Amino acid sequence: MTNLVVTGPESSGTRFVSRWLEAHPDITARHWSMPSGTHWARHWPTEHDYDGEPPDALVLCVRSFEATIASQLHRQMVTTRAEAEANIVTAHMRALTWAVSHGIPVYPLTYDLVVTSPTTFDAVFQWLDLDPVDCPVPVIDANAKWLDPQPQPHPDNDQPRDPPTP
Repeated sequence: MTNLVVTGPESSGTRFVSRWLEAHPDITARHWSMPSGTHWARHWPTEHDYDGEPPDALVLCVRSFEATIASQLHRQMVTTRAEAEANIVTAHMRALTWAVSHGIPVYPLTYDLVVTSPTTFDAVFQWLDLDPVDCPVPVIDANAKWLDPQPQPHPDNDQPRDPPTP
């Protein structure tokens, strides 16, 4: 059984990627997102719990900077564009630093490429020396809802938002 951690900044495609990897019968994939100002934050846990054993590898999700920023802002994960930018850079740095310091191999996966050309995901399975499996969920380019084909400035991107109403 191959034990993987799938990580990246919030809204970088970690949930989608971990679901696809977890569809393989020989993979245990854990989805760990990294929001700003916190340590590892795991979401959508599988039945497999991280038991303190280092993973065999880490898949680092990289997504369009602008789409990730827009998603974090619109989903109110952050309050400013500057906070989203810092969140993304910090998450990548933390993940890479953690992996390198623990001797864990890293596969940087580009979300944008996978959703526009799903067969490129086969390379992850090849890197793991496993046969590819089909994606268990529809492959949808979620960037489309965040990226306007003719981007317009968002005057409130650098202004604090009101906290969500409970």
